[in-house]
Amino acid sequence: MLLHIDGSKHCWFQNSQRYDLIVILDDATSEIYYAQLVEEESTRTVMAGLREVIESKGLFCALYSDRGSHFFVTPKAGEPVATATGQTKSEVERTLDAILDRASNALAGGDRVELRGFGILEAKETKARTGRNPGTGETIQIAASRRATFRPSKELKERLNGKREAAQESNA
Repeated sequence: MLLHIDGSKHCWFQNSQRYDLIVILDDATSEIYYAQLVEEESTRTVMAGLREVIESKGLFCALYSDRGSHFFVTPKAGEPVATATGQTKSEVERTLDAILDRASNALAGGDRVELRGFGILEAKETKARTGRNPGTGETIQIAASRRATFRPSKELKERLNGKREAAQESNA
């Protein structure tokens, strides 16, 4: 089961109140497993929908979602960048969206994306293989596909292991 989850903000009723419609469907069959109107799409509302689908249909093999800001940018995450750059939080979010969109397009086109001092993103081919459905234990065939991989830079590895700060402090 390949799930696709998405939300759409709209004035669903005649009043001016806007609600998000969260929909979870099987990408292969287009069968809708979950639909719910909420005041605002959030990680909590999405996870509640996923829980309901898992309880009724079992575990899924893969999940596709859009790049909803509630999945990766929190107000606290944008504030330091906005402060450091003198930009507003919305400008920071638009910039991040543009960077991610360009990186996604580059990967889809077969290019690698190097973020100096951070790491390299590349698209890799995976061969068709036999797998097991975790919900049923049934043997299944998994089609060949492409996936994104990330290889951290030396600088990032050093920072994660506390070596980068020590080296910078000794040079100061």
